[in-house]
Amino acid sequence: MWSKIKFILLLVLLIITGVFVYFKIQVMGDSNSYFNQHARYKLAKSGFWRWSLGLKNVGDARADFLGNTGPIVIEWFKPVSEDLDDSVLQDFSKAVQTYTGRSTRLVFGGGVNDSTVPLSILNSFQLKGQIQKPVNGSILIIYFTKDYLPRQSAELSTTFKENGIIISLDAHKQFLEGYIQNINQYLGSSLLHEFGHQIGLNHSSDPDCIMSLHAGISGRPLEFYGRTAPADFCAKEQVTIQQLKTEYRN
Repeated sequence: MWSKIKFILLLVLLIITGVFVYFKIQVMGDSNSYFNQHARYKLAKSGFWRWSLGLKNVGDARADFLGNTGPIVIEWFKPVSEDLDDSVLQDFSKAVQTYTGRSTRLVFGGGVNDSTVPLSILNSFQLKGQIQKPVNGSILIIYFTKDYLPRQSAELSTTFKENGIIISLDAHKQFLEGYIQNINQYLGSSLLHEFGHQIGLNHSSDPDCIMSLHAGISGRPLEFYGRTAPADFCAKEQVTIQQLKTEYRN
């Protein structure tokens, strides 16, 4: 009897190990595979699979953001020397609430260096007061920096792992130059752009869409061409978000 139990336990262990190895190989495989385009994000909704398979890349929390129903805690950091218009974060928080269908809560996490911030140190930032992740909730972290490194020359913002957004304030100011009065609109657009990546949206060739690959046209702000930076996801992007929500809530 004992030998039969040991055999069954060994068989179960081999099956579990085999499944884990299969998933790990898939995770490290072709990014365009069915697994990495669909199954990966459903697995990432589970804290166990996200941890064990190392699902910490951009977009890995999309099923978490769009599939969960609890509150989203948005913690943000900024340089001590920089003032930010509260409306930028308030508007972004409302947009996240609109497109996820979930309540949001803004929490100020504290200051970051007044100089260039290496992306490698962002792992050391913790939630204020050791805030716990809400039940069925999510955490989104925004880092406003004077600048960050590494950053491509034309880049204004980027994502950080599966739930972070990083904004370069200096890059926005340099890009806008004579259009500084519109910096809040561009900051809002950049926040939504990066959040779009975190929930599964790709770049668009349409400058009127938030997910446009470039903030302007031919290296100039949109105001130069008599246009304004998009303040909301365009119709095509909204349709995609709804499709993703349907997929991850089923």
